[in-house]
Amino acid sequence: MEHIFIVNPFAGKKEGLKIIPEIEKYFSARNQIQYKIIITEYKGNATEIAREYANKNGCSIYAVGGDGTVCEVLNGMINSQNNLGIIPCGTGNDLTKRIEEKYEVEFTLSNVIEGRTLKVDALKINDRYLLNVGSLGFDAEVLRSFLFLKEKTPIKGKLLYNIAIVGNIIRTLTLNKKYSLKIEIDGKYIEGDYFLLAFANGRYYGGRNATCSSS
Repeated sequence: MEHIFIVNPFAGKKEGLKIIPEIEKYFSARNQIQYKIIITEYKGNATEIAREYANKNGCSIYAVGGDGTVCEVLNGMINSQNNLGIIPCGTGNDLTKRIEEKYEVEFTLSNVIEGRTLKVDALKINDRYLLNVGSLGFDAEVLRSFLFLKEKTPIKGKLLYNIAIVGNIIRTLTLNKKYSLKIEIDGKYIEGDYFLLAFANGRYYGGRNATCSSS
């Protein structure tokens, strides 16, 4: 089996690049195992790389980055017979939590590479697949603003995301903006005006534990 690591060099504070020596160290002690490290060069490149290797049965493909990198890799290998592994080193990492300490890297690598596989539902929106969270309304507007500002300002990370949140709160209150939605769930319909709608596999949303109970 060949192990393919797709690394986003801009994930987090370039944490993906810092993981590369640890991957090389891990496999240097296991010289009979084939592996390859590929650094993405532009948005969407991870999907192209994953699609190329998804055609080769017997590969394990790893997303080294944040939730966005995972989404890109997933869309390149969905419906293939290969396993997807996640080495979390982005800003949010809502699906799998970030490696916070250097000593955790080797443990995480061995756990992801050697651990058992799990079947997970994939969400589909139009022609795109995702594993963690999809949202409509306010949150989607915040993300759109964040991506726009990211190209226009040197400010990065959570500070920029918070700026996008505040800007959209002001805009929403000023315009009294609402989102009219019609939702079908198991043949039943829910219709109305909503501020935000989110659906997810994971327990974390926006960096916070989103687990809730109803009575």
